Amino acid sequence: MKKSNDLPYQYTADSFASAARGYLERFPCSEARFGRVLRTKFMRHRQAVEEEWISKAIEDGRNAGFLDDERYGQAVFDGYVRQGLPEMRVRQKLQV
Repeated sequence: MKKSNDLPYQYTADSFASAARGYLERFPCSEARFGRVLRTKFMRHRQAVEEEWISKAIEDGRNAGFLDDERYGQAVFDGYVRQGLPEMRVRQKLQV
């Protein structure tokens, strides 16, 4: 049981890589979204953001095939079309 005066969990390089892999195994996401999620992990644990760890996690996710922005975009597009939205409206909605 955590006491109120305990310090928050501090990531190590290995524990952070493991947490990043676990996230990618559960949730599909783009590279930009994944980077935001990882930065949030550091902030939630009141730890300085380690950009090298984040870059390595993104690269590892890309190499493992988890991060593919084009495939993610197509999956989002297909999901909206399955919900019954017209393709033209979905294209407008997804444009940046």
